[in-house]
Amino acid sequence: VLEAEVARAEAALAQAEAALAKAEITAPFAGTVGNVMYKVGELVTTGSPVLVLGDTSSLRVETTDLNEVDAAQVGIGSTVTLTFDALPGLTTQGEVVRLSPMASAGQGGTNFTAVIELDDAPDTLKWGMTAFVDIDVD
Repeated sequence: VLEAEVARAEAALAQAEAALAKAEITAPFAGTVGNVMYKVGELVTTGSPVLVLGDTSSLRVETTDLNEVDAAQVGIGSTVTLTFDALPGLTTQGEVVRLSPMASAGQGGTNFTAVIELDDAPDTLKWGMTAFVDIDVD
């Protein structure tokens, strides 16, 4: 009888360990948590985002208002000067590393997204800060 009790307890332990393994979240890369969508004890549904994870060691800027006239003159490798509303007097450089091949409808017309990597991101720059982008065009 005692051996049967031990076997049931071991089976229950194995089942609890399997459930715990399914409840564990593992990030696909090392990064910084920017936002958590749930509180401790809340039930998470399958496929729901749980948190926002980002690699803050290589911040980038994405434009949201590059009009089609300017987009036609911008290319990969175009140099960029950036300033930030929250960091007056600070200027840094970067370059366009990706340009959306397709426009998106935005305020004031048709816009493209340009992704800009910073040459040297200032330590005071935070994820989500607004940037002013001046792209050198050909």
